[in-house]
Amino acid sequence: MDIVEGPAPRMNREPCGSGPCAGEARGSMGAIFVALVLVLGAGSVGGVLVRFFGFDRVEAAVASIAVLSVLGLFHALMARGRDRAEIGDRIADLSRGGADLARQVAETGRRLAAVEIEVARSAERTRAALEPTATEIELLRRSAKQLAQSVAAHAATLQSLSAASAEAGRPAAVALALDAMGAPAPAPTADDAQFHDGAADRAVAAGEGGGGVSALRRAAEAGRFELYLQPIVTLPQRKVRYYEATARLRTEAGELLNPCDYLRQPQSADVMPMVDDILLFGCVQVVRRLLAKEREIGLFCHIAGHSLLDPACLGEVSDFIEANRALASCLVFEFAQRQVRAMGATERECLSELAALGFRFSMDRVGDLQLDPPELAERGFRFVKIPAALLLSRAEAAASGIEASEFSDRLGRFGIDLIAEEIESEAIVVGLLDFDVRFGQGPLFSAPRPVRADIVQASADRPPPRASGRIWPAAAAVAAAEAAAADRAQPPPIAEPFAAAETPGPIGIGLGA
Repeated sequence: MDIVEGPAPRMNREPCGSGPCAGEARGSMGAIFVALVLVLGAGSVGGVLVRFFGFDRVEAAVASIAVLSVLGLFHALMARGRDRAEIGDRIADLSRGGADLARQVAETGRRLAAVEIEVARSAERTRAALEPTATEIELLRRSAKQLAQSVAAHAATLQSLSAASAEAGRPAAVALALDAMGAPAPAPTADDAQFHDGAADRAVAAGEGGGGVSALRRAAEAGRFELYLQPIVTLPQRKVRYYEATARLRTEAGELLNPCDYLRQPQSADVMPMVDDILLFGCVQVVRRLLAKEREIGLFCHIAGHSLLDPACLGEVSDFIEANRALASCLVFEFAQRQVRAMGATERECLSELAALGFRFSMDRVGDLQLDPPELAERGFRFVKIPAALLLSRAEAAASGIEASEFSDRLGRFGIDLIAEEIESEAIVVGLLDFDVRFGQGPLFSAPRPVRADIVQASADRPPPRASGRIWPAAAAVAAAEAAAADRAQPPPIAEPFAAAETPGPIGIGLGA
C-alpha cells in the first residue's frame, strides 16, 4: 500500500516570548498563579479556624471551601469588570475611528463636487469663448461660398452678354466689368490655340503612328523646344503658390507637339529621355530665376517619360541633380499614376535616391481614387493631382468606396496635399470648396504660357542645353570644326548648368504672381 506523504507542517519559527503564543502562555500562568493563591488563602483560613477557634477538621474544610468560593467569585467579578472596561475603550476607539473616516469621506465628496462644478464652469467658459469664433468662421465660410456663387453667376452673365454682342462689338460697360473682375486668361493666341488643341495632337499621334514620333524626334534633334508654365493657386485666395513646367516641341510647320501624347508609341522610347533631359535643365533655370527674384514659389517638373526611373538615364543627370540639390525644396518631380503603380524594385531604388537628396514627388494623371496614402508618403510623394471632374464624380466615389469630402483629410494625415486640376469654371470651384481642397489648377486661373527662350538657352540660335551635359549632333559638328580651327580650343560651354541663369531680366512667364 502506497503511503501518500502530504506537505510537511510548517514549524513555528517565532522567537520565544513574542507574538500571540507568548501572550496566551502568560495568561495561563497568571490564571494558575491566582488559583494557587486562592487555594492557599482558603487553606490558611481553615488552618486558623482549627488551631485558634476550636473548629474540627470537617467544619474547617467546609469553611475553607466557602472562602475559596467567595474569593473565586470576587476574582471573576473583578476580571469581568476589567474586560468590560477594556472592551468599552476599544469600542470608543472604533467609534472615534469611524467618525474620522466618515468625516474624511464627506470631505472627499465635497472636494469632488467642487471639482465637478469647476470643470463644468471651465467647459462653459471655454464654450462661451469659442462660440463667437466658431460663429465667425461659419459666417466666413458661408460668405466665401456665396461670393464664389455670385462670381460664377456674374461670370456666366458677362459671358452671355459678351457672346451676344460679339458681332456688334463689345459694349464699354461689359469691357469695364470684365477688366474689373480680372479675367484670369486673356484672349488665346495662336500658340495657346495650338496648345489647347490636345485632340489634334492625339489625332496626329494616333493617326500618323510612327510619323508623329518622327516629327517629335526631328523637332527634338533640331532643338525646337519650348517650356510652358501653368500656375497652381491656393483656394479660395487664388494666390500663385506653384508652377507646373511642361515641355512642347514645335514641328517644321509650326505646330506644337505634346510629348505625353506619344508615351504609348514604342518608337518614342529614345526620344523621351532627350525631352526630359532638356526639361530638367529648363526647370532648374526657372527655379533659379524665381529665387533670384525672392519669390517663394515651387515648380512641378512634368516628366513625360521614365527618365528619372531608369538607372542609366538617372546616372547621366546625377551630377547635375547633385549639384542643384540646394533647390530640392522648390522642385517637385511629377509621375503618372500608371508609372507609380508599375514601379519595380529598380524604379523604387531610383526614387529613393532622389528622395535622399531632398526632392519631393507628385502623382498626376490620376484615373481613379483608389490610392494608398501611407505607401505614397513612404516613397516621398507629397502631392496628388486629381482632375476636378473626378473629385466631383459621385460614381467614382461610389466605385472607390471613398467619400470625396474626406479624401483631402485622408491625404493630409500623411502629409500629402491634394491639388485639383483641369478647373474650367467657377461652379467647379464652388463644389471643391466643400471638399477642403487647398490648391487648384486649370484654364480658369490661367492657361499655360511659354517661357522666353533666353531663360532656357543662352541664345536663340543655339540649341537648348541638357542636364546630362550632352552636346546636340549639329552643335557637336560645329564644335568640332571650331576646335580644329582654333587649335586645341575647347568646345563652347553649352552644357554649363547655370549659364542662362545669370542673364538679367524677367523670367518671361507672362503670369501675374
